[in-house]
Amino acid sequence: MREREAQLAQAEEMLRRLRDQVAVSIERDYTKFERNQESVEVANQVVLLRQESERLAQNQLGQGPVEG
Repeated sequence: MREREAQLAQAEEMLRRLRDQVAVSIERDYTKFERNQESVEVANQVVLLRQESERLAQNQLGQGPVEG
């Protein structure tokens, strides 16, 4: 009976460790996901700014030289 109780205790400890490892892994991956999502948002803002810059440059080219 004591041997079975020891095996059960060992199995419960292994289960607790596995749960802890999974929780840490999920937290790490979620943090990585959030960072990547923020990077995508920044990249999208850069694209929008470059598009606006290109539009302004095209407008300036279309107006020709400024006379003074």
